[in-house]
Formats: sequence, structure tokens, C-alpha cells
Amino acid sequence: MLDNTRTIDGARAATAAELRSIEPELTGLVAAAPQAGNTNLIVAWIGGRCDLTVTVSLDDTHLLVAPGPHPACDASAVGRAVVLTFHQLIPADLDTRFIPAKVI
Repeated sequence: MLDNTRTIDGARAATAAELRSIEPELTGLVAAAPQAGNTNLIVAWIGGRCDLTVTVSLDDTHLLVAPGPHPACDASAVGRAVVLTFHQLIPADLDTRFIPAKVI
């Protein structure tokens, strides 16, 4: 997690229930949904079985999700999600983007 705004207090893997709660919004490659008073943000993306790493970075206007390079494997899609906890309200205009991984 790269927090260039210094507004995130913590990050953890989302539970299966939290991932299910955002699935209807996961129409593209990435989605973000504020939770619990707008200080928790569930960030979900479509990954693969062979994902090894992911970098989530935040600046003043963008939240970027960038899976790291991974070995070639079957194309099975896997839902992935983290919960970010902010120490202030989440900006309403936060733009969430996905940067596809490279196959090594």
C-alpha cells in the first residue's frame, strides 16, 4: 500500500462477506465502495489464480490497483478485495483505476 496522502490508518484483506457485498458493483476490472460512515473503503478487482502481488496506491485524486507480474496460467478469474481504513472521510471524487499485470 502506497499512501501518498497519509490518510490511511490501515489495510487488511476483505472477508468473503465484504467481497460479496461489492460484487454487484464489480462490473469492470475494479470497484471501490465506501462502508461504515465513509471511513472504510472496500476495494475489489478481478484477479487471476496466479497473482503473486498487488500494489494499491493512493494520491489526492486517484486510487490505483496494479497487480504485479505473474506466471502464465489458466484464465480463471478470481475476485480479490482489501478494506482500507481512513482517518478522515473518503473523498467523494476519488477515481479508482486498474493497471493490468504483465505475464512473465
